[in-house]
Amino acid sequence: EKPQEPRTTPDDAESCWKKPGPKAGPFKAKLGDGSTVTYYWYRFADQPAMLNADLTDEEREQVQQRIEKLHRTWTKDRDYLTPPDVGTLASVEPITLDDVKATHAALVKPTFATIMLAGDVTLDDAKSTLEKAFGDWKTDGTKRALESRNLTAATPEKPGMRFFLVDRPDAVQTVIRFMAPAAKHKDPSRPALEVLNTLLGGSFTSRLNQNLRERNGFTYGARSSFVQGPNNGYFTAAASVKTDVTGPALREFMLEFDRLRGSSGGDVSDAEITKARQTLRTGMIQDFEGLRGTLGVASELVRNGLPFESIAQDMAVVEKITSSDINALARPALALDQGVLVLVGDKRSILAQIKDLKLPEPIEADALGAPVSRPPAIK
Repeated sequence: EKPQEPRTTPDDAESCWKKPGPKAGPFKAKLGDGSTVTYYWYRFADQPAMLNADLTDEEREQVQQRIEKLHRTWTKDRDYLTPPDVGTLASVEPITLDDVKATHAALVKPTFATIMLAGDVTLDDAKSTLEKAFGDWKTDGTKRALESRNLTAATPEKPGMRFFLVDRPDAVQTVIRFMAPAAKHKDPSRPALEVLNTLLGGSFTSRLNQNLRERNGFTYGARSSFVQGPNNGYFTAAASVKTDVTGPALREFMLEFDRLRGSSGGDVSDAEITKARQTLRTGMIQDFEGLRGTLGVASELVRNGLPFESIAQDMAVVEKITSSDINALARPALALDQGVLVLVGDKRSILAQIKDLKLPEPIEADALGAPVSRPPAIK
C-alpha cells in the first residue's frame, strides 16, 4: 500500500493557523503505529475554530478569560468531569472484544425486538421497507421472554431513612437526592401517583419548586418523580442548592414531605387537584404534538405490557381523583422511612448546617458509592 502523504498545517502566513498563530511549539509525539505528530499550543481564543466562529474579537477575549479562570480554579489534582455513574474502570478493564460480541449476540435478536414507526406512511409501505432492511434477520428459536428478575426493593435491616454523604471539598453547590421504593408501572395507583407528583415536584408550579426556587431562591429548580417500570419503581426528589443554604434547603424539603405525610393525612386542597389535572392533560397533549413524543408514549406502553387504551383509561381515572384520595395515598407512597438521602458537597459546611435537622448518622462514601474508610481513633 502506498504511504499516505503527511498531513500538515497550511503555510499561508495570513491563514487562521498562522495569524495570530500558536503560543508554543512545535512539539513532537511518536504514536504507537510509528508515525510522528508535530503539534503546537494555541490560546483558546486564537485556535482556528474560534477565529472562524461568528464572534467579535471582544467576545473571543471574554471566552479566553473564562477559560483561563477555569484553568486557575480546576487544578490538576481535581476532576474536570464527574466519574461515570454506571460501571467503574475496574469493571471495564477485564472486558474483551469476544465478551462484547457474545453479549451482543445474546441480546440483539429479532425475538427481543419491537420496531415502532410513526409518520406519513401506510402499513403496507412500512412493512415493505422493514422487510428490505431486516428481512434476513432471522430468529434462532430463542424464547421471547428475557430473564425475569425480582427488582423489588429489599427491606432495610434497620428501620428509617439512610443518609449518605459524598465529600467534595470547596464545592459551591450541594447536590440533594432523596430516593425511596415505589409501585411498579402496572400498579393501579399509577394515575393517582401522577397527580401526587405533579403537585409535589412534577411541574414548575409544584410545591417543591415554588418553595425552594421561587420563594427562597435556594436553587435553580427542585423536582420529584415516580419512575415506574415493569419490574420495580422508585420515588426521587432532587435539587442542587448553594452550599451555604444546604441546611435550610433540606429543612424545606422535609417540611413539604411532612405536609403530605402527616399522621392524620395530607393537606392537599381541591384547587391543587384541579390544577394537577389540567397540568397532566396539557402534558399528554404535548406528548403527542410530534412524532418523537408519540413514539415515546407508545414505547413506554409496550415496555410495560399495557394496551394503548390505557392512556384514555388513566385520564378517566385522573378526572375522578379527589383531594381525599391523594391525602390518603401520600404517606404510603412517599416511603422515605425505607429510602435514602444522598448529599454531595463540602462535608464540613454540610455537617455544620444539619446539626438540628434530626437526620440519621451520615455514612460517608466516595464518588462511586464505596464506604470511605477512616483511620482508627488514637487512644
